[in-house]
This record gives sequence, C-alpha cells and structure tokens, in this order.
Amino acid sequence: MTAKQDMITQDLAGKIRHGIYPPKSFLPSENELANLYGASRNTVRKSLEDLTSLGLIQKIKGKGSIVLDFSRRSEEHTSELQSRSDL
Repeated sequence: MTAKQDMITQDLAGKIRHGIYPPKSFLPSENELANLYGASRNTVRKSLEDLTSLGLIQKIKGKGSIVLDFSRRSEEHTSELQSRSDL
C-alpha cells in the first residue's frame, strides 16, 4: 500500500465513521475523489477496495460506492459475542 493510498483510505474511513458520509449514501465518484485527493484513479480504486475489505462500503457496478451501516453490524456482533458467553 502506498502512502497516498493509505492516507486516502484513512481519511475516507474517518469521514464514514464520523457521519460525513452516512450509511446508505454514496461516496463521490472515483474521478471526483481523484481530483479531491490529487491522486490517480488507480490509487483511489485501491483505497475503495481497502474500504470494501474493512466492511465500510460496497461497490455497486454502474452506481458507485455506497456506505454500509457498520454500527448495526457492530451491535449484532456484540450481541452474538454476548450470546456465546451466556452458553
């Protein structure tokens, strides 16, 4: 991972976690993000792949990248862990 890619990934992840890009909203296009960060589309694409791997976004072909509701998933995982400990 390049320093630029890591910076973009960290910045977008922070904006998602702080609600700047709320769940069910779309991120700007790859072209817009490339212009915003002064990076190539390829670097932006790799950052979006990182965010997908982290479970923060889902890429939808022809539509863009949608922000997932990670807070609900976190609660579900917490509930699942509590249920297991109850066993």
